[in-house]
Amino acid sequence: MNRFFLILFLWLLPALSATARETITGTVVDSHGDPMPGVKIEIPGSSEFFFTDLDGAFQIVLKEPVKKLNFTYPGLGTSTYRVKPEMKVMLGKGWSGHEKGFRYLLDIEGGLGFKGNVTIKSGPNMVKNIHSFLKTGLTNTYGYQINKHLYAGIGYGVYLDFTKWHEIEEHGSYYNNEIRYDDYSSTELTGVEIPVFIKLRWDFGLTQKTAPYIGLRIGYSRVINVDDGYLCVASSSSYNYWTHLEVNKENCGSFFIAPSIGYRMTLHNKTGMNIGLRYMTGMKNKYSASIDYDAGKTIFSQRASDVLFLNIGFDF
Repeated sequence: MNRFFLILFLWLLPALSATARETITGTVVDSHGDPMPGVKIEIPGSSEFFFTDLDGAFQIVLKEPVKKLNFTYPGLGTSTYRVKPEMKVMLGKGWSGHEKGFRYLLDIEGGLGFKGNVTIKSGPNMVKNIHSFLKTGLTNTYGYQINKHLYAGIGYGVYLDFTKWHEIEEHGSYYNNEIRYDDYSSTELTGVEIPVFIKLRWDFGLTQKTAPYIGLRIGYSRVINVDDGYLCVASSSSYNYWTHLEVNKENCGSFFIAPSIGYRMTLHNKTGMNIGLRYMTGMKNKYSASIDYDAGKTIFSQRASDVLFLNIGFDF
């Protein structure tokens, strides 16, 4: 009886051994659908590797199941695919197959302003900390991918420009010699900004699923104010006189430099999503003030400000 079970076990051993193995088959083709011979196939975390035959086909017998395989071909880098029955792997799609070509970038941006605060004072009236507080809008860039890293293009955009300021007014009473101060802040849409620029960008892994990038914009921006640039009137009445300080934001243009850093995620073929930060420096804001307390004198003040943008965009 024992000999019978031993013979039965030896007879079933090859079948049990075959059952424990996994066979993966498939073909590898390029972006045009043509077979790719000589593609190297590796098992992540293992030293084993295989190659496709002249027809781009492969058959791999493994001792234990795996979830992913790496496919490598000179000039196309390495792509990772999940294991499926009768795999069909396409290499060279998207930027991995075409490292040069036209590329369009669309960015949705919003940024907070820094520096460049202006304070205007006349008699008892004061408007202080006038500055470009918030910019939000979108930019379009049309350019050419020179190689798998370097991109160059030209672009333009439209921003909504919000200005913030702080008003202080003095009011006195002729009858009881009391003085009251009104103190309040305001934030309003004051203009539309149109930047035009040259853009350079360096992608550290355009063919990868996710990779960082750095960029640089150099250009000229023009602010066109709404409502004739009117910001506010700070008025004071004190004893036997009445004064007002009217502040306006003037149309103004300036050159700027804007370095950026971020991360790109490939969505499909040549389509990617970008999330990053951009620091725009050199933006000028110009203000005027009409002061009837000083016989209608008009003064001008100009300051350069910086803006830190958060941008979310797409490239195609």
